[in-house]
Parts: sequence; structure tokens; C-alpha cells
Amino acid sequence: MTAKTTPLSEFGIDKKYLAHTPSETLSEHSDLTLRYLYKTIDDKNLEPLIDKLIETIDNKNCELLKKMFIDTVYLHDLGKVNPHFQAKKMENDHFKVYRQETKSSDHSSLSSQMFIDHYLETIGKIKDRGTKEKFKFLLYAFSYHQAKHHGRLASFELYRRDENNPKSYWQYLDKFNIPHFEFYILNKLLFSLLVSSDYYATNDYMANFSVENFGIFSQEDKTELSKKFQDHIAQFQNPIGINVLRNEMFEEAQKNLLLPQNKDKHIFYLEAPTGSGKTITSINLALRLLETHRDLNKLFYIFPFNTLVEQTKTVFDEIFGDSLSIEMINSITPIDVDEKNQEDCETEYKKSYINRLFFHSPAIISTHVTLFNILFGTSKEDNFPLWQLANSVIILDEIQSYNNHLWWYMVEFFDKYASLLNIKIIIMSATLPKLDHFLEEKGNFVSLISKEKRNSLFTDELFKKRVVPDFSLLDEEVSLEKLFDILKAQPKDKKILFEFIKKQSAREF
Repeated sequence: MTAKTTPLSEFGIDKKYLAHTPSETLSEHSDLTLRYLYKTIDDKNLEPLIDKLIETIDNKNCELLKKMFIDTVYLHDLGKVNPHFQAKKMENDHFKVYRQETKSSDHSSLSSQMFIDHYLETIGKIKDRGTKEKFKFLLYAFSYHQAKHHGRLASFELYRRDENNPKSYWQYLDKFNIPHFEFYILNKLLFSLLVSSDYYATNDYMANFSVENFGIFSQEDKTELSKKFQDHIAQFQNPIGINVLRNEMFEEAQKNLLLPQNKDKHIFYLEAPTGSGKTITSINLALRLLETHRDLNKLFYIFPFNTLVEQTKTVFDEIFGDSLSIEMINSITPIDVDEKNQEDCETEYKKSYINRLFFHSPAIISTHVTLFNILFGTSKEDNFPLWQLANSVIILDEIQSYNNHLWWYMVEFFDKYASLLNIKIIIMSATLPKLDHFLEEKGNFVSLISKEKRNSLFTDELFKKRVVPDFSLLDEEVSLEKLFDILKAQPKDKKILFEFIKKQSAREF
């Protein structure tokens, strides 16, 4: 990606200004941050998506808005020209006269103000008054990310409060005909790219560790994984019994996914009963999407519970072995450190930490909590991997586990995130609600299993009688000894699950 940026010389910045100790200049840090921004955009093929978002905000002044977008990242540290920052934080001898003064050494808020002052001069030359006021609002929105790039996003209204004209955030959007979801996602993406590029650049200089691979599937990777998968499922040819039904569902889901009219759809339903092979079917669907859409380059598998994360990781390992680099990212899985390199453990840990922080594996297995923190969180850590979701396939399992009062909210954002950031989402469940019911525009979501096939699966005896409830123990007092007798009576090749309400009861058992 190439785009014009505002030269730092326009702000009087020269080599005497430092960005990091002991000797990285502000110019060097800004240039390195820009290099990582361009690398991120190029490697993840984000430019068409950014252009599309910008066009929805203002299709007549795209060039100016795109320059502001890029400059928000490039000029994020302008405030480090603060002589008190240079004197106290950088211990810069050029500014040692300021060391004894008590004035603030803050640089983030000053960066945003200098950015505003610079662009107000450009915006002031716009002749149309409405466009001029609109771009002032957009400028304030972009500058907010500079002010918060060392913290977390909070209240935009408090950031640019105008006592003489107390409009809310949304009133301004409506006044300037700015679509709400598009504006939100553009700003989330900008904040994500800013804090990520800044982190990469800072780490590159301070730890002498450059990042070259963001964990992205190449077309060759996709072809190899598809071959591995086909080799795996070849053992299930000539199915019998329940596998016949599983195979029918597998084939129908794939056929409907690949229909020409569904090529540009972004959200797919996979509804089938428990035990029908949704995991294998969803992996196949993800591979088909990755292989048939060259712009898709990452896979996310998202679950409600950590136990399902671990189980699915085992399935992936059995199918793909070492051919697939896949990482579990959740609250209980430790950072995976390559211990083979004993010469520099600190560097290896740093590498592993950054890989986890920015989701550098081409395939990620995680939880609903992680995904929703990325989509809606306000901290730097939440937003670091947001740009990785673009041009990806996301498999969402058991989405009905969320409060149904939030479904309308989720589905609106899923629909917008998917279409604007080119995300293919497969939502699967045994009891899936028709979430597109909450959308004004129906038909955006595709059911991969026909109503007739779903009914036949759910009513087939092989599925219907896989689980037969036994309520006989409800009429008696059940002791731990009684449960132990039930356990001893089971054949050794049969699994049995005991569930307790309290941990203490489970421990006693």
C-alpha cells in the first residue's frame, strides 16, 4: 500500500527529538510504525476493505479521509515534541533545562491536539460548509485514538464536549448522514491498526525483534490442508448405520455452500442434531471457503466453553498433524513457547507472547468471550487482533448459549462486521434460532441444511434414540455409595458421566 503522509518536517521535528531511549529518534519510530502499518494492510489485503468503509462515510472526499486515516497512525506520537517529555522521559540532553520544571510530560493528548490543529487548516479550505463540519467531526473521532493509544477507549462525548452545542455522538452521525455501523467498524479498525503498528515498531527497536509473519494462509497452504482432509475422510467411505446420515448432511452442507448464488453471502447456518458430525462438516466448509476465495486467509473456531476448545484442538491435530499451525487462545491455556532453542529463552518467550497477543497462527481456536472482547472491547489488548478477523472464516458454535435478549444486537453486528470486513461466518448448533429474524433485510443468511433434511435428521430413529432418558432415580434418595454401585455395574468399555452441582460433592465422590 502506498499513500501520501504528512512530512514530520512540517511540525519542525528533526533528529534531536527522541521517541525511545537510548537513541531512537521520533522520525525513526514514526517511519517504522508506518512500515508496519503498510505491511499489515498489504499482508492481510485490508486496503480494499478500508477503501470501502471510507466510501460509505464520504464517497466524494475519499482521498482526504484516507490520508487522515493513515496520518492518524503515522503522526500518533507528535506530542513527544513536548520538551518536558523529552527532558524527563527521554533524558534528552537537548532539553535538560526543562528537567526541574513540574509541567506535564504527557504526549498522547498533545499528539491529538497537534493532529487536529494541522488538519483544521486543511479542512478549513473546504468550500461546502456541511462537508467542512462533517470532516471536523471525523477529525475529532480519528484524533481520539491518538489520545487513547496508551490506554483504553472511553467516552468520546467527554473528549470533545462542546458546551455551546451539546450534541451526542449519534446525533452528529445522523446530522452528517454517516452510517452508524460503518463508522463504528472503521474507527475500531483504525484503533486496532494504530496500537498494533505502534507495538510492533516499539518492540522492533526496544527488543530488536521484527515481525515478518502474521500467520496467514497462502494458497499453497490451503491446497495442502484440503488434501490432508480428503485423505482423512477417505477412511469413512462406504458408511453404514448412523454414518450414512452424517455423510448425507456433510454432502448437502457442502453443496449448498458452493451454490453460485451463495458466493457473495457472508453468514451461513449449520443446524443439525448432536452427534451428526457438525465438527467435521464445519471443518470441510471452512476449507472449501478458504480454497474458493483467494482473499480469505485465516480461520477462527469459536466455542462457548474451554473444554470444547481442547477437544476440537485434538480433532484438528488428528486430521492435519504438523501441516497446520493452530493455537488455542483462552483463559486457561498457557503461552506455547518453543523450548528447543535454549540459547535465548527470553527471545523465544517474547516471540511466543507476541504471537499469542496478535493471533499470529493461521488457525485459532478460542472462546466466545475472546471473540466478543475483540468485537466490542475498548482496551488495547482487546483491539490488538481485530484486524486479523478481516478476510477470515469464523466458525461459531452454540451461539444460542448467549442471553436471547442480546441476539438482535449480536446479529446486527455479525451482519455488518462480516460484510464490511469480508468475514465468512458459519453459525452452527443443534437448536439454532433463526437470528436473521432480527434484521430488517432478510436473506443475508444461508441455511446449509434444507428444512426437509433437518426434519428427517431430527426424527430419524438413529438420532432420536441415541439418548434414552432414565428417570428411575428421581423417586429415591441417591447417596454417593449408590452412584458408586452404578459405576461398578457398567461394562468396562462403556463411558459414564456424573454431574454434580457443587465441586465439594464431586471431590467427595
